Amino acid sequence: MQSNFGKWLKAQILREGLSQSALAERLEVSPACITQYMNGITCPGVAMLVRICHQLGVEDMTEPAECIYFDEARRMMRKLSA
Repeated sequence: MQSNFGKWLKAQILREGLSQSALAERLEVSPACITQYMNGITCPGVAMLVRICHQLGVEDMTEPAECIYFDEARRMMRKLSA
């Protein structure tokens, strides 16, 4: 299931005309790391979010930060209800 952040990230990658592998190379992470972000398995920390935004030419981090916050809140609610 794609996360809110994953949807945002995919849209930004497409907007920039990049592949997941190309972004991973720019960020010096594995392509699997980008896939995990896009599929909601993990969320980037603040430092990585800044790097992602920089590489994608995103100046306003409000939208991606809100996506991550929502994804994390949803993940916590699932744990509590399990």
